[in-house]
Amino acid sequence: ANQNFDHPDSLDTELLVQHVKALKQGKSVCVPSYDYTTHSRVSGTTLAAPRPVVLVEGILIFSDADLYATMDIKIFVDTDDDIRLIRRIQRDTVERGRSLSGIIN
Repeated sequence: ANQNFDHPDSLDTELLVQHVKALKQGKSVCVPSYDYTTHSRVSGTTLAAPRPVVLVEGILIFSDADLYATMDIKIFVDTDDDIRLIRRIQRDTVERGRSLSGIIN
């Protein structure tokens, strides 16, 4: 069963909302680690400390009302499709070790 990672259901938004709220309250959070070559969460976490500004980015961050409500300022950057595709190919091949066919298909 293929999972659509461009759909909001692919995300653990409930955990993200909890983390954003905790960071805004001055608490550290343990962010799950992911293996982008297997598209899965792996053991281990990364500690994220609170900061004066918390940035949340991604193509789906405005799709969840609870997550949306945690944001004090919202910015949407509209980028041409070809630029987004080039950036994704560069990121996924360099940072995530994926093949071009794995990215496109």
